[in-house]
Amino acid sequence: LNEGWNGRTNSGTASAEGTYFYLINVNDEFYKGTLTLIR
Repeated sequence: LNEGWNGRTNSGTASAEGTYFYLINVNDEFYKGTLTLIR
């Protein structure tokens, strides 16, 4: 699994600093974790 994120919202504005949590389902396998955004 390899995916990127440019640190922006769906509308294109910059996301706020902080810790983001993710949960991804790929072929019934779940991946979860955190990402800390520091600008």
